[in-house]
Amino acid sequence: MLDSATGAVKSIYDKELSREMVDADANDGVNQFVARWVQTGKLEGPREATIQEGQKGPVYGSIVARSEGAGGPQITQEVILYDRIKRIDFANRVLKDSTPLLEIYFAFPFKIDDPAILFEGSNSVIKPLRDQFPGSNSNYYSVQHWAEVSEGEVGVTLSAVESHLMEFGGLWPCYVSQAHHGFTPPGFGAEFVKAGDITKGHIYSFVMDGNFRTNFQPVQQGDMLFRYSVATHKGEWKDGRRNFGWAAGNPLIPAVVEGKRDGTLERKASFCSVSEGNVMLLTLKRAEDGKGVIIRLIETDGRDGDVRVSLPFLTMKNAYATSLVEEDKGGLVCAGHSFMTPMKAYGIRTIRVQGD
Repeated sequence: MLDSATGAVKSIYDKELSREMVDADANDGVNQFVARWVQTGKLEGPREATIQEGQKGPVYGSIVARSEGAGGPQITQEVILYDRIKRIDFANRVLKDSTPLLEIYFAFPFKIDDPAILFEGSNSVIKPLRDQFPGSNSNYYSVQHWAEVSEGEVGVTLSAVESHLMEFGGLWPCYVSQAHHGFTPPGFGAEFVKAGDITKGHIYSFVMDGNFRTNFQPVQQGDMLFRYSVATHKGEWKDGRRNFGWAAGNPLIPAVVEGKRDGTLERKASFCSVSEGNVMLLTLKRAEDGKGVIIRLIETDGRDGDVRVSLPFLTMKNAYATSLVEEDKGGLVCAGHSFMTPMKAYGIRTIRVQGD
């Protein structure tokens, strides 16, 4: 359900969980455009929204809201729903004019009280405040593929494709260092967010900040696209949230094949498979020196263990652990079409495989 005034999502009812996932008491709706004026702190939402049917087909359908807002004379927001996939996609296109001194956000106020918050950092999973140095910025964070707010056995995952700064629990003062900001915004100098301040499962995606006086454009004008994916789930974050976030950021690329289709391969096959769900394949490519194939893996759950990697169409002769620049470090056990390798918690492992 969309708000006819703002184009934001007013309701997401999860039929599987039998509960509403949007906080009706929040100041903003889900995916709402929010502008904050730097000098005064005044907040503005979109104006004059019009809503119409978007795409319609057997796989997915969409609704399109068009509006305007502070610094954005044209805002187009498409909400995409799938037929058999529990996922909502948002595609927000903002035509930003030259108005300076604006912070731009998109709001995601989920109905999760007393939330547990986790997000993917650089080769890590981070819990705000717990996993950072005391006194460091807790007003916003740099998020990789996904962020999660949950309570007990219910959670919501948000994945941002283009914009990766996120604020948790509310819309907090923006901190740009005194050496860089052009104007001192209201609230600058106040304490950073503390654990007791985060009582709601609200997430704000911080997409633009026009308050710089050094080597940044203070106006940030142009035609910009900000995409998000949202999914709700039972269980903890490891139950598919990692795969959801990575899939949103790395969508499948279809290839159309014309002509004869009969061949020796099965109708369905994998060129590479990994035995453990906590280990993901990052790279499968020809080695830079032409000597074999390079495979790169990453562990995503924070636990050590061994993993078997199989390449059904390659009979292996040798397998070597290598450095990131593909220098051989030591041999690995391989036989037939697979090899075994140890993985460290949140570690990256690069392997060279050579066939007969």
